[in-house]
Amino acid sequence: MAAYEGNQRVGELRGERLRCERLSDPLAVEPARPRLSWIAAAAAAPGTSGPASGAGASGAAAGEPADAAVSRGQRPTAYRVLAASSLKALSAVSERLAGGGERRGGAHRLPAGGRDLLWDSGRVAAAETLAVEWGGAPLAPCVRVFWRVLVWDRDGRVGPPSAIATFGAGLGDGEDAWGGAQWLGHGHPWAEHTPAGGDELDPLHNMGMTSALLRTEFALTRPVVRATAYATARGVYRLRLNGARVGDDELAPGWTDYRRRIHYQAFDLTRRLRSGANALGVELGEGWYAGYVGWMAKHAGGHYGARPSALVHVRVEHADGSLTLLSTDGGGWRATRGPRVYSDLQMGERFDARLVEAGWDEPGFDDAGWEQAVVHAPPAGARLEAQPCEPARALRELAPIALTEPRPGTWVFDLGQNLVGWARLRAAGPRGTAVTLRFGELLRPDGTLYTDNLRTAAARDTFVLAGRDDGTPEQFEPAFTFHGFRYVELTGLPTAPALADLTACVVHSDAPWAGEFACSHELLNAIARNAEWGQRGNFLSIPTDCPQRDERLGWLADTQVFAATALRNMDCTAFLSKWLQDVRDAQADDGAFPDVAPLPPAYDVLSHGAPGWGDGGVIVPWLVWRASGERAVLAAHYPAMVRWMEHLAALNPSHLRRDGLYNSYGDWLNVDAQTPKDLLATAYWALDARLLEQIARELGHEPDATRWRALHARVAAAFGAEWVAADGSLRTPTQTGYLLALHAELLPPALRASAAAHLAADVVARGRRLSTGFIGTGLLCPLLTEHGHAELAYDLALADTHPSWGATVRAGATTMWERWDGWSEDGGFASPNMNSFNHYAFGAIGEWLHRHVAGLDQHPDVPGWGHVWVRPQLDARLTWARAAHDSPRGPVRAGWELRDGELTLDVEIPPGAVGTVFVPGGDAAALRESGRPLADVAGVRLDGIEGDRIVVHVDSGRYVFTHQEGRDGDD
Repeated sequence: MAAYEGNQRVGELRGERLRCERLSDPLAVEPARPRLSWIAAAAAAPGTSGPASGAGASGAAAGEPADAAVSRGQRPTAYRVLAASSLKALSAVSERLAGGGERRGGAHRLPAGGRDLLWDSGRVAAAETLAVEWGGAPLAPCVRVFWRVLVWDRDGRVGPPSAIATFGAGLGDGEDAWGGAQWLGHGHPWAEHTPAGGDELDPLHNMGMTSALLRTEFALTRPVVRATAYATARGVYRLRLNGARVGDDELAPGWTDYRRRIHYQAFDLTRRLRSGANALGVELGEGWYAGYVGWMAKHAGGHYGARPSALVHVRVEHADGSLTLLSTDGGGWRATRGPRVYSDLQMGERFDARLVEAGWDEPGFDDAGWEQAVVHAPPAGARLEAQPCEPARALRELAPIALTEPRPGTWVFDLGQNLVGWARLRAAGPRGTAVTLRFGELLRPDGTLYTDNLRTAAARDTFVLAGRDDGTPEQFEPAFTFHGFRYVELTGLPTAPALADLTACVVHSDAPWAGEFACSHELLNAIARNAEWGQRGNFLSIPTDCPQRDERLGWLADTQVFAATALRNMDCTAFLSKWLQDVRDAQADDGAFPDVAPLPPAYDVLSHGAPGWGDGGVIVPWLVWRASGERAVLAAHYPAMVRWMEHLAALNPSHLRRDGLYNSYGDWLNVDAQTPKDLLATAYWALDARLLEQIARELGHEPDATRWRALHARVAAAFGAEWVAADGSLRTPTQTGYLLALHAELLPPALRASAAAHLAADVVARGRRLSTGFIGTGLLCPLLTEHGHAELAYDLALADTHPSWGATVRAGATTMWERWDGWSEDGGFASPNMNSFNHYAFGAIGEWLHRHVAGLDQHPDVPGWGHVWVRPQLDARLTWARAAHDSPRGPVRAGWELRDGELTLDVEIPPGAVGTVFVPGGDAAALRESGRPLADVAGVRLDGIEGDRIVVHVDSGRYVFTHQEGRDGDD
């Protein structure tokens, strides 16, 4: 764009990180009027090197100039969206822009875009970047859109056009949307099996577990402009075309309640198709649809159906405007069982390389020995919808750090990190050699694998070698299972393996990683890493409780206590919004939210949410909105929240929540401190009402907001009369009880400091140790800090004896544990009935690390990081800390360092946002920004002193504050 580079009037801002429906270049989105978003970022100008970086590894970058590619106070003031049906058409418009066109006051006037220009928004005088609704004509199914955005800065200057992004409209829901496609699968779920000579009979082989291969061939004789495959399965699937895998989605289409909705994926086949013969194949596995789910031994698998099936529709667009359509039907498709003898998420996978038929996914393969594919009945009442979130993918690989042989012929690989995914194995041996891989999170004292905590989940993969004449290794990698593990046990090999023969593949939903935390204390860094790895392992299609044993369910309490941390670490707005639809799908007819979502058909016992669990249906949407600024998630979920609140009110006219507690788990896995369950339940009801007041106001439902405020007042009064003494203490005191009373604002202002003091006293009386379980732990350090007991919060975070985060780290934890006493030197392993070593609930402390240790926070009344708060809580045991987050408005950063009595505080606020910086210290005259008194600095305003902090308002930009008490303010 040379015309821009040479134009001195070019604006400072450029649109970046373009998204459609929160996703990067999705090939299928559901709505006819999708929402577009972007960030306003620095437009690279000649002679600049881009935005200044944040704090370095040793803390804030003291002494560096605060110069950046964007001037301070910069903000978007207008935008223009240009969208076309082809890259060529959009590029032509861009060339006219680059050529100058007509410019008046920084605005571009373009000639008509022609028939291919789908939408030109014109210059819209608005700063909005988060969720701009499509303003062109409603999109027809399967339309591909290419778009870019222009952004005007505060001076009315337009910046360079953004890079071009793309998205595709989905298939729609008309009768012909799928081109007559039918659900296809294999016809024989239970085939006879006789083990080959020397094989040990695998009992899973004959348990009705079915995998399948499907194939068809088709010919193309006309030039192809674009080709898209739309595919899904009841089960899990992979597509293959002309001998190669299509896409990199894992365990697609993911888990939903298949009775209500099934997601489909879209794949671009354009460059993979050949002129002439082509072959399309589908690999099928059981997944959540037909495989093992949950823990119920009487109904372990087949919750939604007995056999997997696939639905595929391929749309090929030709240069002459014609179409070639190909769909799964009962005619040209063949099926066989294939080499995956079985595949199951909990039990594992058995792959028999002797059954591989080379070239099965290539044209010209002889499939005469295959059977006609079987048409399965379509799902009654289930909607087919484009996947609304990022797919799961294998996102990194880890090499083992050690290999041992605790018993002859039994080898154990140590990956050094508890993770979720699977192992890729390279092995050699005679034909028919059965190599078994078992997975576990810890080892027994004798060095063998510990698997008791997996309960009935076999977590076992078997690779039967084909045997090669030259003795070269074969490679095995499963397709339709996943495991939670740090250690892999290998048996059945004729010779010892090498360390390099095994690689771990880390798998999770591919929501963009968005957060960073680091500080000078390694224990806090380890705690943050453990929370992050727990999130990676348990954000796989849904937010699960644990990834290893026979459970792996989407518990609402685990998610609601961790969601604030999760939204710091990942841009998981789309991921959690998808799961909130699962929550709505599982809502009972009487309005009760469930304990888990999706809710498997046989799990009626979990259909009515316990206190703290069902309330996740209110808390999680609110947290997603706070993080993203998108009202859509609130609007979609609000009617379900109202039904939940009416359900609670109908059962509890006294405003004490004592009826309808259902499973009532209480403060799950607390340490010798039983919070009364009706106290906990009532506090959550009040919290729901307080949040719904804010939600209703945000949505413009002012009468509802008044209603919820009044309900909160009535519940608070009932709570106070029942449980609160005149001095602010609780009549049944526990740490979690005090935390909930403070968090839900159940105490009058005059009693809050007293209640916090009672909370602190309980912590001190326990040797500065916590007693909280799932419900209370995430609130503990934040509320102690916010009520004047920050040193005590640090004591808890830095403790390394039971019960504490540090005790688990000292015991070797690389993820968060389900229970504080999962393993100890004195007691060994806790009960295997419930002892996961990868749960994220206690990882909720991650929010405190970001908000209070590093100090990176949001204004409580402004969602979507429109107003950044920076207010670090210093502690003598740390010398520096920093945090960063890729917010929906752009990167936000905060870092501090204390050296020789001087505090340096480094802050970055994205264009369009503002900030309030709370600088520890009481002498405003001693405060400097990049070495200058505040009065000499543009974009900075001193707002006064608040306690022991200097309060400074800042516009967008980067600032480096320094402060040293006792320095002469006139220096």
